[in-house]
Amino acid sequence: MLKQRVISAIVLIALVFTALFLFSPYYFALALGVVVVLGVWEWTQFFNFKQPTFWRYAITGLSAAFLFLWIYGEGNYLDAGRVFELYTQPILLGAIIWWLVALFFVVTYPKSSAIWGKHSVLQFFFCFFTLIPFLIGVLLLRLDHYVT
Repeated sequence: MLKQRVISAIVLIALVFTALFLFSPYYFALALGVVVVLGVWEWTQFFNFKQPTFWRYAITGLSAAFLFLWIYGEGNYLDAGRVFELYTQPILLGAIIWWLVALFFVVTYPKSSAIWGKHSVLQFFFCFFTLIPFLIGVLLLRLDHYVT
């Protein structure tokens, strides 16, 4: 089991370095979009739906379509990673607020689970304010002072 994990980690590290150093902004944004969509897929398992499989596919599919169409819709492929620049400050501010709320939930855990434990809408917002700021932050870090 450990051998498989080490091999998987080596392969994933190689893929990350390849994407980080060799991909153009457009392909880097698409690759990072795949990571975020996989995160949405994993996060949807926490949602409390009566038909979990249908809603898991629906939410992940809509998220993927929205994200990839937004990135693909950027006319200039060199600036494709900067598609969220207009929304960066409000989303990152929302992320800061979310992490403060998450800290409160962790500190008051047994009692706080009554607030968020069975509320799918709240869990969707948690997913959004965790994954989208991750996407924006990594794109900003990678593309800051990008020279072709």
